[in-house]
Amino acid sequence: MGIEKYLDLNISHVTTGDIKLLEAGEGASLPFTVYPTKEYGWFIHVAWGNEEDMAERWPFVRVAGFSEAFQALLLAAQNAGCAFLRLDTDGPDSDEFPIVHEECL
Repeated sequence: MGIEKYLDLNISHVTTGDIKLLEAGEGASLPFTVYPTKEYGWFIHVAWGNEEDMAERWPFVRVAGFSEAFQALLLAAQNAGCAFLRLDTDGPDSDEFPIVHEECL
């Protein structure tokens, strides 16, 4: 049995553009898997394998149109050894990341 860890944050740390991309999900040809949590947020798979696999995927994150703020959250989750990043309207805010989407507060 495996137990995975995730970084839990409020969606106020991502832009409206990021939210639209996440809402589009697989239809947007995202470089990672997104699991919607009903209408409140997403689990985003960030455990992309070894460093070489991760380096291969990063350009696709940028090309997909994700903001620098979103990319910083992905990187923080990966650096913390998380398998997932959870973005949710009820998730906690963090002083480590800027608030970029005030509507979500």
